Amino acid sequence: MSKASKLFVEAFSVPRNLRSGEYKSGMLAALQFRLGEIEQMRCPYPEGSAQMDAWFAGAAEGHFIAERCETKRRDVQ
Repeated sequence: MSKASKLFVEAFSVPRNLRSGEYKSGMLAALQFRLGEIEQMRCPYPEGSAQMDAWFAGAAEGHFIAERCETKRRDVQ
């Protein structure tokens, strides 16, 4: 399992509000991008759609999680 997948599973292994598939897809894409597992993020949903909004909201959380992990890693070194 990739590092991004592990962080994704960890984020949803605790009690939290339910999230849509689009949100989860955006979160995973951001984690994969930040951890160098993919070269670019591409939202698969049409501009202006609710699905696009959810995807980008999930991506924002993914960026936050990745940043938190990078900060922890720097603090340990």
